[in-house]
Amino acid sequence: MDIERALLNPPDGVMSKTVNDIPDLNANHYVSDLNEMKIQISNLAYKYNLKSEEVRLSRMINSRKAKMWETIKDTSSRKLKGYGKFPIEFAEEFDKDIKNILKLIENL
Repeated sequence: MDIERALLNPPDGVMSKTVNDIPDLNANHYVSDLNEMKIQISNLAYKYNLKSEEVRLSRMINSRKAKMWETIKDTSSRKLKGYGKFPIEFAEEFDKDIKNILKLIENL
């Protein structure tokens, strides 16, 4: 479902942009294959009397929060060396901003 959503409506974030490098012909092929997979999975569920999984929204949110926290926690001025030297004059303020974002994540 995530692949289908990305193909049909590529997501853009604040700090990332999805670049669609898949030609329409290939995208249609992927969507077609994904639809066939859904049909096959539905057939398996019916054939073997499989019960669907109940996914709780709160667990999904908590899972995403954990991932966001992990990503942001590793985004301090000291840990950004891979992007070049972080300007020392902005380090303290940047780290405070990161702490504020972490608080917002915790409040979700």
